[in-house]
Amino acid sequence: IYKCEQEQALEAISYGIATPSDFLVISGVCVWPKLGGSLANEVKRGVFEVVPNEKQSLVIETLQTQTILTKDNLAENIKRTQDAWDKAADPNRSCKSTGTDVVLTTGIGEGFDEDDDTVVFNSDKKVSELADDALQKWIATFLLGAPTLT
Repeated sequence: IYKCEQEQALEAISYGIATPSDFLVISGVCVWPKLGGSLANEVKRGVFEVVPNEKQSLVIETLQTQTILTKDNLAENIKRTQDAWDKAADPNRSCKSTGTDVVLTTGIGEGFDEDDDTVVFNSDKKVSELADDALQKWIATFLLGAPTLT
């Protein structure tokens, strides 16, 4: 993996040294606490996961199927990101998306399980869905400038 500027990538493509699929454009920042914090600690805590070497090409290939982000393809690009995440997953990882819903009718009162931390308190809304909705709204607002899109 190498880091280069956009101009360098365009030059390599124009000279036939590379193709657009040889590049993965990433924009963002990750911040770790100074005191006792490190990426290794975050991995140990389960906040981050390491993609096994044998799955890295598949993950990158899947991410490269994304297209330049627009209002029209936001949902599809998010789906492709989830596909890459699922392909990288440890088959024993409990948060891997399965496409199946859990029945939430057990527990106390009105069909809500008050001890179930996979749902938002006193509702049937999955925490993961709330997080996905928040991500989509953040992308629409801050990357596309369209806060009312979702």
